[in-house]
Amino acid sequence: MMISKDLEGYERRCPRLGGQIPFRYCLRAEGRESVCRHIIDCWWESFDVTTFLKTHLSEQAFKDLTGNGSVNKVSSLVEHIQKARERLSGK
Repeated sequence: MMISKDLEGYERRCPRLGGQIPFRYCLRAEGRESVCRHIIDCWWESFDVTTFLKTHLSEQAFKDLTGNGSVNKVSSLVEHIQKARERLSGK
């Protein structure tokens, strides 16, 4: 994904890594082909990152990133707890 020259110089402290990182790192988080799931939370104060992502990502990739249509965290945790209980009880 190409970013404009004005975004090339953007850096901030990454809450996950604990150090300064450039914006371009967040576009290929952890060496993957997808953006970091925290990119909007981290960069919204610096520039209109939502519009940037809507422009540069597919509609489905943006929906996946923003959680539209995905299972919420509480439901996911409850499901994991139920599966763990089933494994422990031998079902």
